[in-house]
Amino acid sequence: MIAHWKVVRYLQGERREVMDEVAEEKSFKILLDGRLLATLNCLPAELEYLVLGHLWHSGVICHPAEVVQIEVRAGEIRVSCCPGRVSYPSAPSSPLQVDPGELFSLVEALDEDSLFSRTGGVHVGLWGRGGEVIFRTSDTGRYNVLDKLTGFALTRGLSPSELVLGFSGRLSRGVIEKVARLGTRLVVSPAAPTSGGLELASEQGITVVGFVRRGRFNIYTHPERVAF
Repeated sequence: MIAHWKVVRYLQGERREVMDEVAEEKSFKILLDGRLLATLNCLPAELEYLVLGHLWHSGVICHPAEVVQIEVRAGEIRVSCCPGRVSYPSAPSSPLQVDPGELFSLVEALDEDSLFSRTGGVHVGLWGRGGEVIFRTSDTGRYNVLDKLTGFALTRGLSPSELVLGFSGRLSRGVIEKVARLGTRLVVSPAAPTSGGLELASEQGITVVGFVRRGRFNIYTHPERVAF
């Protein structure tokens, strides 16, 4: 998932030509039963999770069993499915509660993503429970990361309301919309939220924890899920 690119580097007043590592990004057309649904620019990895999550968030499917086949060809992802009726019921209130140590552990795990540490060119997301990472993924697109997390949860039959979602990027309204649709109750990030994201999180009963770093964090909404 890494490409190499020749760069001219300025370092302490000196000019150098070196090979640098960059995140590999490819363009894929998603063809749903032969018709173009979308074109995604993404890492060429974990494409099945990406497609399942994208279909679910787009309202095309409500269960992975509705997808009959996913076939990856050069620049194309062909999907055959038999979709049912999609609805997004409100997630039930979750008894989920975490302590500060769990939050710090999950954010540290975001930083440990090898592709991010080598290139700095991807967003990272994860599912966590009890301070342990269940699944971690990365992509050049922030929404792609959330789609991959969704696809993983769908295929494994996990309940997002019982998990913590860790995300490396800022928590905008668009990000929180996907989080809310999943029924996730707690999202944590080393980055900042936006006012639109916080307004939606407050309305939907989602705990937002931001600026998690060096022994500190801010709880912006529904602080009752963080015990200290």
